[in-house]
Amino acid sequence: MFIMENVDPSRSADLHAAIEEMGQLAEEILGGTVTSLSFATKENPTVELK
Repeated sequence: MFIMENVDPSRSADLHAAIEEMGQLAEEILGGTVTSLSFATKENPTVELK
């Protein structure tokens, strides 16, 4: 599990891009497998871990 926080709502797209890049790097460098990308928000405060 990896958690990244963004405190500037205007940079939401940057946060999503950074999380996607971290997932790609985890697969390439660490040999990991990304099983899901989920984003908790004020409007959707919970995320199901798989």
